[in-house]
Amino acid sequence: MRKIFSVFAFVLLALPIAAKPKVVVGITIEDLRYDCLQLFWDGFSSGGFKKLAAGGTQFMSVRYPFSATDKAADLAALSTSAMPFVNGVVSGEYYDRSTRKYVSAVEDRQVSPVGESRSFSGRCLQTPTFADRLFERNYGLSKIFSAAVSPETAVLQSGHCGDCYWINNLTGKWATSSYYAGNLPEWVAAFDDLGTSCSKKWMPIYPASYYTTYKKGEFPFAYELKAACNGLDFYDNMATTPYANDFVCDFVLKAIEEEKIGADLITDALFVGLSAKPFFMQEGKNLSMELEDAYIRLDKCIERLLMKLEIKFGKDGFLLYVAGTRSAMGEMPPALVSKNLQWQEFGTDRYAALLNSYLKGIYGIDGMVAKFARGNVFLNRKIIEDNNLRLADVQGTVTEFLFMTRGVLSAATAVELSEASCRGGKIGVAFNRHVSGDVLYTLLPMYYEVDINRKTTGFCAHKDMPVPLFLYGEGIDAEKNRTLQDMTKLGVLLEWISGIY
Repeated sequence: MRKIFSVFAFVLLALPIAAKPKVVVGITIEDLRYDCLQLFWDGFSSGGFKKLAAGGTQFMSVRYPFSATDKAADLAALSTSAMPFVNGVVSGEYYDRSTRKYVSAVEDRQVSPVGESRSFSGRCLQTPTFADRLFERNYGLSKIFSAAVSPETAVLQSGHCGDCYWINNLTGKWATSSYYAGNLPEWVAAFDDLGTSCSKKWMPIYPASYYTTYKKGEFPFAYELKAACNGLDFYDNMATTPYANDFVCDFVLKAIEEEKIGADLITDALFVGLSAKPFFMQEGKNLSMELEDAYIRLDKCIERLLMKLEIKFGKDGFLLYVAGTRSAMGEMPPALVSKNLQWQEFGTDRYAALLNSYLKGIYGIDGMVAKFARGNVFLNRKIIEDNNLRLADVQGTVTEFLFMTRGVLSAATAVELSEASCRGGKIGVAFNRHVSGDVLYTLLPMYYEVDINRKTTGFCAHKDMPVPLFLYGEGIDAEKNRTLQDMTKLGVLLEWISGIY
């Protein structure tokens, strides 16, 4: 299709226009944290994060304008420039009322898997992404390419158009779905699997004394990755090691050549999903040599990508952003630094039972609560309808109960949140009436949610933490762009520079 240009397209290209980048490169990094960047900064090379900061723009206080849920809501907001209320993605998983189970936001059984058994697509996104708008603006001639270990990241950072690849967590090979392609290109099918990294031993890349986190006399870490990751979740565990970032970078660098990205006058888009989360065996540790080494290796990935882009396109031939996304909140309580800082459990199953009893006492009906978890209360709407009750009345009663519940900071019904959003108000939570509960709640600081087995659900107190953002390349003016504070506004800047407006 790219080889068949219409006469109309040729006329447009012949018009004198401002210089546009050959390719827009978006790098999203899960759980990339400012405090870690600052702490480990001196150990970075001159060609990675330091180069982005020196030659581009580094933003110090960019935020997603809603409370943290997980990376999915952030990715969707970044790519669509819209709040969850509009784009339809409130988290990586949502509660399906029909099956009474949590399902992946990007799962799509209407499409066929290609290269694996699971099927995913961008159908959950109710609004077009920056890549979609670029694709439409250029009459389908822009090449869109997205790659990440997780299907969630690969899909949400790009959207509905182009090529999208993620890792099959059973084979470690690259996969896609019929939503994006009917089959895998030869070079993709022939690409190594993630398990090739398992032959490596993960040790500090530099001598122990190089690390800020090294304690004198401490024995440096060493992991035999094949043994450390072995088990039913082998590839999922491998995805949490620094070598997964290297694997994605290798794939993307190969794609630039094989897919001829940026090879013509029409702006293309390339999306790369990386991670700065701790190695799965180290979760719960605030600081460790493993974490610092992972950041150093991540910095080297950025350096490799920058070097390739500058050699291929020149500094003025591409526009690049590196944006952090937040992980699931409170995956486990932080280690206590003082006995006086006591975190409290918020047991959702216990409160679900109490709420059911409370509603039965008022309405004389049992089983009105379908699910109580992750900041959402889902009501059994069939029972409510069969008993001729007004849904809004029951929602209000649930809100009253939550305000009397220990550990709850705030609560609001879906109707109240919808009305506030329609009036242009900032509701502050990731909410969409099609996938969120009937009532949403937030927790007080020092509270974290647990299920019936006292396992954390990933939901805790609201955290409005800033995330790192770097802009580099064509069209970037450090002084003019430094005022960006809302991550959903990034897409507007990208569209202006790439000529969509």
